[in-house]
Amino acid sequence: MGTKAVLKTIRQHIDAKEFNKAMGIIEDLLKQDVSDYLLFVFAAVTSVEIGNDCEAVSYYKKAIKLDAEKPLAWQGLYKLYEQGKYVDLEHILIVIQNLICIPGIAPEKISAYKRELGFILLKLKKFDEAFSISDRLDDADFCYEALKMLLFTDDWDGDRKKLIKQFLIKIDSGKLDSKIHRKCAILRCSWAETLEEIRDVLNWHVRYISLDDEWLTNLLRYFVIISYLERRQVDHSSDVISMLRNAVEKETEFELLLEHVEKTEMSLSIKNIDENLKNDTCKWPYIGLAVPLLLFQERYEQVLILLDVEIPNIHPAITKALSEEIFRARCEALYGIHNDNTLLQLHLLLNDNSSTKQAPRNIRLENSQSKESLQEARLLAENAAKSNPKSWQWHLVLGEICLLLNTEDSVATSALVKAAKLNPYSSKAFFLLGSSLKTKNRTKAIACLERAAKIRPHDTKVAKLIDELLSLEGRNEDLLKHLVRYSKMVPKDLWARKRLALLELQNGNLDAAIDQMQRIVTLDKTDVGIWTALGDAYKKRGNYQSAIKAFKEAINLESDNKTAEIQFIQMCQVTGQLEEAIEHSLKLIKYVESGQSDTNCVYLLYVESILKLAQKSVYSLQFDLLNRFFGSIEKAFDRNPGFVLPFKFAADALLLASRYHVDTFQHFEFPKTWKMESVLDAIELAIHYYCLVIKAHPNCASAWDDLGIALLRKCQLMKDNSGYANLVECFKRAIKLCSSKTVKSIYWTNLSEAVGLSGNALTVQHCLIRALQLNARNDNAWFLLGLLYLKFSQHNLARQALNMAQKINPESAEVWCVLATMAEAENHYDTMDLYRHSLTLRPTELAVKKYTYYLMKILAEGKQSDDATMFDFESVHEIIEKLLKCSIYEQLFSALERNDIEQFRAISMDVKNKIQIPLFIAAVLCFQKKLNDDFVNVLRDVRPRHQIVLVYSTGNQCDENDEFSYNINEELGNETIVRYDNMSKRLCSLLALRVEQYRAVGHI
Repeated sequence: MGTKAVLKTIRQHIDAKEFNKAMGIIEDLLKQDVSDYLLFVFAAVTSVEIGNDCEAVSYYKKAIKLDAEKPLAWQGLYKLYEQGKYVDLEHILIVIQNLICIPGIAPEKISAYKRELGFILLKLKKFDEAFSISDRLDDADFCYEALKMLLFTDDWDGDRKKLIKQFLIKIDSGKLDSKIHRKCAILRCSWAETLEEIRDVLNWHVRYISLDDEWLTNLLRYFVIISYLERRQVDHSSDVISMLRNAVEKETEFELLLEHVEKTEMSLSIKNIDENLKNDTCKWPYIGLAVPLLLFQERYEQVLILLDVEIPNIHPAITKALSEEIFRARCEALYGIHNDNTLLQLHLLLNDNSSTKQAPRNIRLENSQSKESLQEARLLAENAAKSNPKSWQWHLVLGEICLLLNTEDSVATSALVKAAKLNPYSSKAFFLLGSSLKTKNRTKAIACLERAAKIRPHDTKVAKLIDELLSLEGRNEDLLKHLVRYSKMVPKDLWARKRLALLELQNGNLDAAIDQMQRIVTLDKTDVGIWTALGDAYKKRGNYQSAIKAFKEAINLESDNKTAEIQFIQMCQVTGQLEEAIEHSLKLIKYVESGQSDTNCVYLLYVESILKLAQKSVYSLQFDLLNRFFGSIEKAFDRNPGFVLPFKFAADALLLASRYHVDTFQHFEFPKTWKMESVLDAIELAIHYYCLVIKAHPNCASAWDDLGIALLRKCQLMKDNSGYANLVECFKRAIKLCSSKTVKSIYWTNLSEAVGLSGNALTVQHCLIRALQLNARNDNAWFLLGLLYLKFSQHNLARQALNMAQKINPESAEVWCVLATMAEAENHYDTMDLYRHSLTLRPTELAVKKYTYYLMKILAEGKQSDDATMFDFESVHEIIEKLLKCSIYEQLFSALERNDIEQFRAISMDVKNKIQIPLFIAAVLCFQKKLNDDFVNVLRDVRPRHQIVLVYSTGNQCDENDEFSYNINEELGNETIVRYDNMSKRLCSLLALRVEQYRAVGHI
């Protein structure tokens, strides 16, 4: 049987639906490697019928391979596709394209194939080909499928926005489910460039989206806040508001605040905002409702904090519109605060923005003033206020401009009153209104400013103007309360703290003033003025060391600060830091002499510091300091004409110099104009200067006391009581003029010394007892009273008085010395210890002699003495250095070292050279110098009757552990030579005994 006959048989079996028989024949043929187009087609048809779809596809492809021009195989594959049995869309695409090209296909079939081709292209996401034929876009079914595909495709770069809009036009919106509508709305809103486009999208889809959809609700909220930020009022007729109200099932904080805003419930709105601010729960879009309300109440700082909260990722058009409103709100807040920092930020913000059209109107107008005159700005503001009579901002701007032109302009006051009525929460309106009234009606001005401060308690301008007006009104208590309140509100505002500190200082509240200034320097350590004021406050409170530290800080910050330097010097004088006072005085004097300063009073401080240091120094140092004083006092007179202080200082120094021995006095370098020749000249000049001080200040008690002391010194020096009545009268006047009991007690003590010249012991006793009645802790009065009782052998009373003096001032060497004298009279075992303790406090002539006597007595008796028994006044090195500074002694020792007898004799015999032989002998012993017979003979010639020379023979060396010497440090005249002193005789005897002991030991 031929192939055609077999194929015919297969066809018959297929028509009879005998598919197994047909498949058996087909398989036999295929085993015979028969390759025929119809055989493969019949094999495919049979495979489909027996459920073997994959083999059917394979047979169709083999048939197509044999002859692609025939339609049966293509049609078979397409039929499998229609039945869902073949899903290779890429191949189906080829199948349909071939079917369309086969000749003789009916037009209806071709149309169907082309339509299906579009769907397959959609499924393959070959959108460019799918949408290339415009007829397809008229097919609603195609548009529906295309819409679904595009909604969930993100990787195609075609114009989805345009196509989706076209699809939606062709499709019946009611046939789309809510998910597709929601997806369309989200995508289309994301592509929208303006709010109008978003509104169109919502109008298209919103009715098909569930109103409780979170995305939709959030979008509606942003529409509300953008509108509210722009208009500053809620549009009740807006569809958005009604949609939002219907969409929300459970109210959030946003809806609660929106409801208060709609009902213009300002207090409830602010309460809601404050609660959320407190809980830190303010987020977008809630912030969009809160910002206009806070701006209205001028809570600008909180506005800036809220605007710094990041906007969530929403649609670009909404983000853009919201950013514009945020920019406007930020500008308004920065301008409202209106300090240097915020104005700088505003300037940068406006410069960074491409256009300032978005800025609020009043800010744009302020900017325009830099280009136009204020008159032109006023015309603009007047026109704007007339066009917008309910706009409080325009009335405010008009009032401000009018104030700049004329502070007395009634139009300004009227405009500001209108602004305040339209917005009772505008602190600026009340501030400017207060400014306009400050010269007309201070009471009303203060009331307006207090209202402004209540609205904006952090506003520095308002606080400063209130401070100014309250100061002018003299309402110090209200001013203090105002500054305290403002400082608590703005703790870092240095202006308020400075003002408060100075006010407290003026009122005498030192503790409060210091507390404020301490806080200021904590915030700003570079404020020289505050450091100086703090030092002054410490000084007034008696915290002298703290005052010194404060003044030093001021000086370190500003080295040429004359006020701080002078205050520092004065405090150093008070605290006894006189060397530092002198150092800083010299520093300031350099500025004066170089013309950089005119603080001539520093010369007074300089000489005063030297004088004070001299008064508390030992004689040797005091002498140099007094010479330094006398070398500077003339400049103090010249630089401070008309001042009495130079006379006071000069007189005090002269009195101090008058206490020196006559020979030493001649070495003082007094100003040549004083023509000083004797101690009496010094005292008389001091009296003259004290009289000048009294003439200038006749009611100055201390001046009368100084004059009395000078007159007393003159009487003691001249041993003439002719001026007794005058000096007593001086002390009496000092006592009468003095109001301080403590100082008056000192004057009574001085009076006791004056009346002592009369020899009336009862009067002296009366003065001292009166001094003690005024001040029981007057140790000098107790001491003098003890001496008085001792003079009259009232030992018990004397001891009681001296014990009181010692209790009050345990460092008084004189008291210890007198007590030692009393112990010596009683042969008490503590006598030597008392003299030694007196020496440790301050060496006095009597104590030195007495202690030397007892020390040599111990040595003579052969008793052991510990280290404490000896008293080391100064180290040996210091003694030799001081001694060699005297040129005469330096020459003597130089001659001694060279063994130059003639030079030694010439120096020693010269009457001009006042050599103290005991001092020289003591130095020879102390420094272990060899003194041969020739040198001893010279000394005998100089002082032939001096017994101490006989004690030490030629070349005698004393044991270092046993020798004793001390520096007298005092020049002795011819009338008071040591050899005539009983104590010196005893010393020579003891030393001679000691020499014999050494010799005896040497012979053994």
